Amino acid sequence: MIENQELQYAVFIMFSSKDDEFVRSCVYPKFEEYMHHEINCNRELVDKDFKIGLCILNETIRCTKLSAVIVVILSDNFCKSGFCLQEFDIVFRLGKPIVLMLKGEVDIKKAPQAIKDLFYTYVRIVWRLNDDGENELMNSWINVCYSILELGGNCIVDK
Repeated sequence: MIENQELQYAVFIMFSSKDDEFVRSCVYPKFEEYMHHEINCNRELVDKDFKIGLCILNETIRCTKLSAVIVVILSDNFCKSGFCLQEFDIVFRLGKPIVLMLKGEVDIKKAPQAIKDLFYTYVRIVWRLNDDGENELMNSWINVCYSILELGGNCIVDK
């Protein structure tokens, strides 16, 4: 159960729209599945939808405030997008824990300093292409979810 009335989600995932298919097929379903292994509740634990017709930046702020931890799907697409970087800057200033999830090889030299600092300072979640050309998580989902819950101060679980 969610204890903190201001938090509605364990995690909010930021990503470039160019990575939408990857996020919707590889990330969202597994995050939900494994978060529910850790948290016994019947609600969504991953915030994935902005409200239609509202300002994207305002929705980014709203979703960030409602989530315990922010996961940034860091890709070259994200680093090349001025809009994604603007959203990241807003989220960074709100002071929530941020975890980088790397989608393949990322040219970190193209990232802004705040992302470089996170990249070089904190453990990251990493995806790579396996020998069959399919996306493969290099960490375990159990470890990812457990770490997210710890970063969120365990304020979203009643265990």
